[in-house]
Amino acid sequence: MRIEYPRDPNRSKFIKPCGKAIDENREALLSGGSIDVGLPPKGYSGRVKVKILGTDPIASEADWGYPDQSWFPRRIRAAAYTLLKARCFGEYDISYDRDSGILTIRRI
Repeated sequence: MRIEYPRDPNRSKFIKPCGKAIDENREALLSGGSIDVGLPPKGYSGRVKVKILGTDPIASEADWGYPDQSWFPRRIRAAAYTLLKARCFGEYDISYDRDSGILTIRRI
């Protein structure tokens, strides 16, 4: 399913921490490692495979099984957007645990 990136990324409180983690761990991430980002423990837990395409600045492709993309987890949407802005194209497994607040990004 095509999932649009945040419409107003400047309002997201998740993009800066994701961007910092990606910048600090870019080589490890691109070589198949995973990175963890500490976020406020709320929201929806989930695990989604996301494809970041350098040809689409509006949306990513995701294995999201629900017809309404407004239910797509905001933290995972912000992580996908941050990967696009960091020019980290490809497929990623992005998961978020609402109890711990840990968002994990792994290139697959």
